[in-house]
Amino acid sequence: MSKVVMSKQSLLFDCILRLWYPASNAFLFSWGPMSPTLYDIYLFTGLSLIGPDSPYFIDDSAAPKLAPPRYCFPSYRAVMKQYELCSGEPSTTEHIMFLWVLVCQYVFCPISGKPSTEYLPLACALSTGKVYNLGAMLLGSFYQGMNSCVANNPLSRLGGVAWILQVWAAAYFSRLFSFPDIPGPLTTKSLMQGRFELSAVEFIAFLQTKSFSDLTPPPKPHIDSFSQPWITVHPLFRDESRESIFNILFTACVHHRFLIVDCIDGRPSVVARANVGWSFEFYNPALFARQFGLHQVVPHSVLYYPLDISHLGSEIEDGRFSKASVDLLSAIPSLFLNPIRVCASEEEENSFPAWWTSRYTVLAPTFSYPSGTSIIFAYLLVFLTALCLAFNISCFCSQR
Repeated sequence: MSKVVMSKQSLLFDCILRLWYPASNAFLFSWGPMSPTLYDIYLFTGLSLIGPDSPYFIDDSAAPKLAPPRYCFPSYRAVMKQYELCSGEPSTTEHIMFLWVLVCQYVFCPISGKPSTEYLPLACALSTGKVYNLGAMLLGSFYQGMNSCVANNPLSRLGGVAWILQVWAAAYFSRLFSFPDIPGPLTTKSLMQGRFELSAVEFIAFLQTKSFSDLTPPPKPHIDSFSQPWITVHPLFRDESRESIFNILFTACVHHRFLIVDCIDGRPSVVARANVGWSFEFYNPALFARQFGLHQVVPHSVLYYPLDISHLGSEIEDGRFSKASVDLLSAIPSLFLNPIRVCASEEEENSFPAWWTSRYTVLAPTFSYPSGTSIIFAYLLVFLTALCLAFNISCFCSQR
């Protein structure tokens, strides 16, 4: 992936961002809600789905401590140049700096376009070889970035989330892309090289009129889906069967959870502190279950919590967790962090499309790009306005 040149498909972003719904972290398409899932992140990157998934819970006493750099590196190249001439086995510091560049440049991609010290503690922790839930961290970062795009100027705020969105769109809308002539199925590398071929008007019409069957989703999860090296060597799976490993990791993908995405700076462990501000996003896979090959359910208001977290309601609204809540969440295996199971629907299997049609008209904005004549008129109006403004300024200056 690091060797692939990926060109930003700005037209794709301009259209699809209009249908992002921050309340559910999903796109509201005509056929139902969809969003990058943990399984999508795993398919595209191979990142771990288990392990500590909160930046604040990364407090490994065995990890080396590396002080933040004294000055800000202007680029990733500037970091690498420090160690190009080094010979022999890499030192601990060199290993950490390599992981730091790797995590920043190819995973989280800070919007600044250069190494960010907030990811340095994570690089220190990764240098020990311990598995962290980078998949959940990346998805939470994506959700936060998308919501920032919607709330602010989209094309100037995309930053690091752009590559995930583009690869995800190329995978699910592959019929609308052109790819290099590579034999075999599409890979992450070929998805990164995809070129979006529709015009804005054509793509908007597709998103507003097509059905789920018009998509080309990635392979559905199966027993052989989870075969990355980190899985086979992980102590948790040492004595587990392939079926058991599949059940564990697939459960991690389809369980609802909070994705805590606050910055990873060098402040003390949150577990030892009370009233710490949190930044988190809600992962709600039931809203886009068909991406997992599951039946799309009509969202219910009845939820089942396997542990008592009802008191978190007020804390979530305030955006601040108490020390007692932090202790509770940190004691739960991250695989089952706040799981929520939606009660089974007694309605017919085809009830979701019928329900969604009316719901979509309420939630999703209807919009269309102006015709060619309207665009010319708009440009002419802008030109005349600018001309009048320039004339007024000239008159004002002459009067002075």
